[in-house]
Amino acid sequence: MKNISFFILSFFVFVISCQKETILDDPSAHLEFSTDTVCFDTVFTTIGSVTQELKIYNRYNQTLVIEEIKLVQEYDYFRLNINGTSANNLKNIEIEAKDSLYIFIEVTVNPNLQNAPIEILDSIIFITNKNVQNVKLQAFGQDMHLLDGQYINTQIWQADKPYYIINSMLIDSLETLTIEAGAKLHFSRNSTLYVKGTLLIKGDYENEVILQGSRLEHIYTDVAGQWNGIVFLDGSQNNEIDYAIIKNAVIGLNIGFIKNNLRPSLKISNSRIEHHTYSGIYALDSKILATNCIISNCGYYLTALVNGGNYEFYHCTFSNYWNLSVRNEPSLVITNFLDATNFNGQFYSNPLEKAFFGNSIVYGTNINEIGFGKKEDIQFNYLFENVLLKADQSEISEELNNINHFKSIVYANNSSKIFVNPMKYNFNLDTIESLAKDKGNLNFINSYPTLLQLDMIKKDRTADFKPDLGALEQKEKNK
Repeated sequence: MKNISFFILSFFVFVISCQKETILDDPSAHLEFSTDTVCFDTVFTTIGSVTQELKIYNRYNQTLVIEEIKLVQEYDYFRLNINGTSANNLKNIEIEAKDSLYIFIEVTVNPNLQNAPIEILDSIIFITNKNVQNVKLQAFGQDMHLLDGQYINTQIWQADKPYYIINSMLIDSLETLTIEAGAKLHFSRNSTLYVKGTLLIKGDYENEVILQGSRLEHIYTDVAGQWNGIVFLDGSQNNEIDYAIIKNAVIGLNIGFIKNNLRPSLKISNSRIEHHTYSGIYALDSKILATNCIISNCGYYLTALVNGGNYEFYHCTFSNYWNLSVRNEPSLVITNFLDATNFNGQFYSNPLEKAFFGNSIVYGTNINEIGFGKKEDIQFNYLFENVLLKADQSEISEELNNINHFKSIVYANNSSKIFVNPMKYNFNLDTIESLAKDKGNLNFINSYPTLLQLDMIKKDRTADFKPDLGALEQKEKNK
């Protein structure tokens, strides 16, 4: 019996001894890290960042004990979660042989009363067997103008620092908001810019006004649906947008309502409307003059002109390479009615006084990128002239064969060479084979010389008397 007891005791001591031997205490032992620097894109002051992760590896065949993990600075900017424990300082953390642990990192920057971003630096220190290692932390904090559910009276917004809008905002009746070149507007999720009065966006070449979501991290650069978009309400008049980038919303520009008492109006030029979940432009019985614009990559429609109205589009590029979901609808839709019977039991119809497309491109990945909805006893006046069109001629042959609606059309298909690299949002014309080369009508430019003689990057369309289609003149040495 004593021999058995002695054996059990010896075995226990042996096990304990083996466990102690598995702890690696060599001072030359090093941890490995997934990166030597954790970088955050610019974050708004008072608004927390996304969570970044750092992975720590033990590459050895024995357990390592990290004596301490801690932030160097004592500021409240960075926050750590070490293997499930929220703490900026933690001691005696074991990593078993050939194992790893995670540290999750966030940052919040306090207001700094400066217009330019400020750099925030810190380090995470790791002490293992008296050996000190570190991983650097870097972030940039940007002060902002914060607006929370506000009514806007007549005022001017400058480009000193970004505007952050939460819970939407409204430009009130008879009031005007002027936004100067270089200004940046960021909208939180589900926020909307409502315009009852007048919106004037005055960007310029290489200094556009940008309207987008509130996340500044690189991964959100072209993510649709981050905010609701701009809504021009019934009666909103004299709106003008020049050199703007409107991106990553549900609907970029939503103009008018089912039944307008006073048709809202908009002039838009030299602008990009891109990456929207539903539509770039959705207009109901409205008035739009668009020149030198690129409308691209939306989940349903690039542009829907619904329930009548008055529209002119010159030298515009409609290009839909949306690939985040199945897209069955054509990129461009025109109707003189709205069937809302499933919504409120009503059917609405208004005259389509004009829907004119000149020197433009309508192209995308679907076989047919244009669609119509017509109520026979209501005016339905539209014309495509000198337009490159992706259209299924068997599906809408009756419309396409009508010379009162289609003149000097360049038909394209899936194999057509149009753009340089549309998958990377480069809608410059292919320099060798683009079907849009020299197909424009100079008379349209003569009608609107101040708007159309130069393309959206200030290139002269009239130098060879053969303007190209779309918003961008082809880049050639002889032009």
